[in-house]
Amino acid sequence: MAKVERNTLLAIFWALGCEEHAIEDDDEENARIAGESARKLVREYLGEMSDAEWCELKHYGLSYVNTAEQIGKKMRRGEDWSHLAEHRNAMSARINDLVEEILKKE
Repeated sequence: MAKVERNTLLAIFWALGCEEHAIEDDDEENARIAGESARKLVREYLGEMSDAEWCELKHYGLSYVNTAEQIGKKMRRGEDWSHLAEHRNAMSARINDLVEEILKKE
């Protein structure tokens, strides 16, 4: 299994979140593409995992994407987004914990 770098982890969570986001928007083609990318990245960098771990990763991936979208909108409008930064930091810490738990199993 390859060494996992921070940017690789972000790509994994972004792909997971994009898949869920596309599903919510009934966008089957983009959901399929993002899902295939996410599964490939997860298998390559994190290995096999349980259904519960997969669901938790997808949950945090969607939260990651939604928070990034909200921050981007507020930044473009010149609005304060510091409260979202706190959420993003807490979520990033939980994502790091999840990945550590998964990698320890190997």
